[in-house]
Parts: sequence; structure tokens; C-alpha cells
Amino acid sequence: MSGWAAAYGFVGTGAITRAMVEGLSTLDDPPAIVVSPRGAAVSAALAARFGNVRVASDNQAVVDAAPCVVLAPRPVDAPAVLDGLRFSAEQVVVSVVAALPVADLLAAVAPATRVARAIPLPSVAARQGLVPVVPPEPAALALFARLGEVAALEDELAFDAFSAASAFAATQLDLLATVEAWLAGQGVPGPDARAYVGELLRGLSDALAAEPDRELGALADDHATPGGLNQQVREHVRAAGTHAVVETALDAVLARVTGGRSAG
Repeated sequence: MSGWAAAYGFVGTGAITRAMVEGLSTLDDPPAIVVSPRGAAVSAALAARFGNVRVASDNQAVVDAAPCVVLAPRPVDAPAVLDGLRFSAEQVVVSVVAALPVADLLAAVAPATRVARAIPLPSVAARQGLVPVVPPEPAALALFARLGEVAALEDELAFDAFSAASAFAATQLDLLATVEAWLAGQGVPGPDARAYVGELLRGLSDALAAEPDRELGALADDHATPGGLNQQVREHVRAAGTHAVVETALDAVLARVTGGRSAG
């Protein structure tokens, strides 16, 4: 498409926009990027760090500048941000807003019809990780292929399940914080407790990276030697019903994300 001032425009400048812009801007041939002034500190920092990034005067200026627009406001702000923005029929619009279904996205960005939803994680800053995308809009797939691996989906409910699963991140850290606090309670200095728990997590991440095709349950079995300490804790936690609670929490998040939508 000729006449565009940039390749990508970002409406909303939070952590995910920062990660995506960092990943794109550290490519050997970085694309021109326009970001919105919302989140002024992040926008200014990105423009100061990367020569391919500039800050637009407002959100409409972002939309007017690029053939592919990434919508990244906070979910609570999305209706107000989208209200009044004018898109063109030839534009591609990619939403990383949680719980904004494709049907609502299409209504908000009409007359644009080429849309996609995506769930980029912070690891895209290093161009790593898997990004679910629905529907498999080619321009959206091309964007995220530059930032890592892509899971191209036709089923929006499968995409919503990815979204629900991503909500487990804070709980993972909270569980690790419990181990950290327990160590501190046993007299271990706080910095040492934090460092040790971090090394445990890093070791597990390395194991996942070394065998990416193995099921997580099999990897857990590897760490739970029969009669060993890991097995003792694993069985105690499972017997307490923790795993069932996690499943129930994910079901509740999925219901919230889908808003009652079903495969039918």
C-alpha cells in the first residue's frame, strides 16, 4: 500500500505495545512505527530509543498513518478509545484487547473488514514465544511471525481458551512468592530467598526449552522421583484440591472472556 507514513500504528501504549515495538524495532530492517501519545512516558521512551518510531498527535493520527493498526488500550478504556475513530476499508486492524470478540471488533472498525485478535506475551520483545491469532488474517500472521511463533486459529473459542490460560500468570508468580516467603520465614535472607526461587524457575524454563515437544505432565514426573521430596509436595498439593481449584478458576475466566458465546 503506497502513501502510508508507517508500516504499523499502535493505539494504546502499555506493556504489550512496548514489547511489540521493541521486538519489531530490533529487527535488522525495522519497520516504520507510529505510536499514540496515550502513555506518554512509554511513547516518548520508545521514540527516543528507536529511530523508526515516532509519536502521533492523537489516536486518529495513528490510524491515518498505517495500513496495519494494532489496538492495545486497556479493556476498560477500549470502548471510549474506539468510539469516534475512523478506519478505511483497506486497513488491517489487529486487536490485543482482552474479551473483545471479532464481531464487536468488526462493528467498531467498519468499514475495515480485515481484522484479527491476538495474544502477544511480553516475550515478543525478544521475538520469542507463541502468539495465538484468530482469524488467520495474513497481514496479522505476517506481523507476529516477525515476533516469534504463531498459532493460526479459525475457532474463536479456542482463542478465548488461550486468553483464559494467560490469566494464570499472576497466580504462578503468587505461588512462587509463597515459596519465597516460606524461605524467609525459615531465616533465609530475603535476597537469597528471591534468588533461589528465581533459579528454580529458570531451571524449569530451561527444561521446557530443551524439550519443547514433551508434555508438561511428563516433565513434572521427571522432577518427582518416587519417594522423593518433590513427589511429597506434589501429592500433598494435589490432595488438597489445588489443581481442581485452578481448573474452576480457568472455567470462570473463560466464561467471562466469552460473555456467554458458545460453539453454536
